[in-house]
Amino acid sequence: MYIYLVFMPQGEQQIKEGFPDHYPIADGLWAVGTGLGTSADVCGRLGIVPEGSGVVTKLTEYYGRYDNALWQKLESWSKA
Repeated sequence: MYIYLVFMPQGEQQIKEGFPDHYPIADGLWAVGTGLGTSADVCGRLGIVPEGSGVVTKLTEYYGRYDNALWQKLESWSKA
């Protein structure tokens, strides 16, 4: 089983329906256990698309849709 962190504002219903194995951490943030192998797979199950908003992370991999400034910050940290 793979473990992901999912940040998805107002996504509680999608988390509950898509992932029975989930644990709420804070408002809009969950830990999710699943057999899905990639962050993109988790995004697909949750319906995170270009028009949506959310972030899914797995160990050293991340995928999602959110403010461009977040991706710029993550990239700068990875190069530090």
